Amino acid sequence: MKGRIRASIFVSLLAFPSLADAITELDLHDLGPTGIGAAAATTSIADGSSAFNLNPAGLSRHSERRFFDVHSKFFQKRPKENWSVGGSVIDGKTEDPLHWGFRFNSVHTERIKRDTYDLALSFNFKNIVLAGISNQLSDFDRALETPERWTYSMNAGLLLFATDFLSVGAAMSNLLRSTRAATIEPVKGRLGLSFNWIWFRVAADWERDFSHKTNEGRTSLELNPIDMMKFRAGYYRNFTTKAHGLGLCTSVAVFDRLSLDFSLLDAFNSSLRVFTGGLRVEI
Repeated sequence: MKGRIRASIFVSLLAFPSLADAITELDLHDLGPTGIGAAAATTSIADGSSAFNLNPAGLSRHSERRFFDVHSKFFQKRPKENWSVGGSVIDGKTEDPLHWGFRFNSVHTERIKRDTYDLALSFNFKNIVLAGISNQLSDFDRALETPERWTYSMNAGLLLFATDFLSVGAAMSNLLRSTRAATIEPVKGRLGLSFNWIWFRVAADWERDFSHKTNEGRTSLELNPIDMMKFRAGYYRNFTTKAHGLGLCTSVAVFDRLSLDFSLLDAFNSSLRVFTGGLRVEI
């Protein structure tokens, strides 16, 4: 019976590609500005709001820090009807080495309307092994592709700092999920590797979508030439659908505790283009 359900979902995606596009849009709306700029190649370097979905273990990268951030996204196609706004709080101080974070994100597109509430916990073991989970409740409103419903899903991840220069990440999205989430919250697994050296960092990711049987490769480059400015660029390619695109991000530290992020992601073989802006305040 479960096999029939999965098969019918996959057939519906082939018959109605707009739903597959809507899933892609949701994936993008779940990323923060830096995640967008890196084209989601952040499994081994996840931090900030992107960590909730890509690798919850990344919350513990902020040991001894506490901050909140807000961000918004707009799609080039009819931006007044395709946008999202969100914010998160990450606390790496209160119960160190146990860290927690909360995120809210509201997505409004022509096909999907969704509010999500994420609560994540992560543990930092001697800055060598980081482990985390995030629990997500989603409230879908009636739209072209979604009826009114509540769904639950859980993400989990690990980070390993093999040396001062090398980190490895592994994560699962929607590892546990409610039955109602099956059509719109695919199960995904990711592996990532990053190399860090003084003022630059290179990362590579491989993602497997187990629900839709697709594979995607991603890579990103981060440059930090001066303390107050950081640049990120990323590229992704889906080897099944042949979709690919480029992300760019600039982060500027305005004051010691305030930074601004601006990013763009452009899908080359479609009309998909996303603009993102955000700010982060350390408290």
